[in-house]
Amino acid sequence: MPMAPETLGDRLSQGFWKVWERTYVLIFLAFVGLNVLVAIRYGWLALARSWGSGFALVGLAGLGWTWRSVRRANASETWPAVEAHILNSRIEVEREGFSDTHYGGRITYYYPQVLYEYEVRGLKYQSTRLLFVQVNYTRAEAEAAIARYPAGGQAMAHVHPENPRLAVLESGLAGKQGKYAIAALVSGAFAVMGGGVWFLTPLFARLLK
Repeated sequence: MPMAPETLGDRLSQGFWKVWERTYVLIFLAFVGLNVLVAIRYGWLALARSWGSGFALVGLAGLGWTWRSVRRANASETWPAVEAHILNSRIEVEREGFSDTHYGGRITYYYPQVLYEYEVRGLKYQSTRLLFVQVNYTRAEAEAAIARYPAGGQAMAHVHPENPRLAVLESGLAGKQGKYAIAALVSGAFAVMGGGVWFLTPLFARLLK
């Protein structure tokens, strides 16, 4: 059975990450240099407010994305369900922090990664989407998710009726509201923090004079 051809978006995404892997150090250095130039030319106040604007925009974009994900999750309960074959199932672990002896140790994030394949109108598609939001799980939650979808097993994927590339294993919001709420809270925090920096930075600047 043939695989569905890659879309332009897929090819652009793959190309972006290939370029990023080779140039991220240069991009980081250029970013730092740009911040220094802005601070020298326009002052640290302008730099801080530009950062505030950036955080606010990221937060607002995240809130919009979460709202769209909630709408899709609700709609997915009525999408046609097709049988999916689980190709791979694992837990991706990410650790952040300074060291095991500072600030209570490292923070660990767990992400269940389930690669599954399904067929729609004679074409095969692959996806890794469990929910419509990508948020971290506790270790117990991640292990439970992997146990539900073991490699080599079968599951039912809910597929968008007009866009078969869009599928999800866990439809609806029942029992999963917390995951979507986390995404909304994080996005909201970015928006509030960015707005606070934008509006409060001039006040602090006047107080320091």
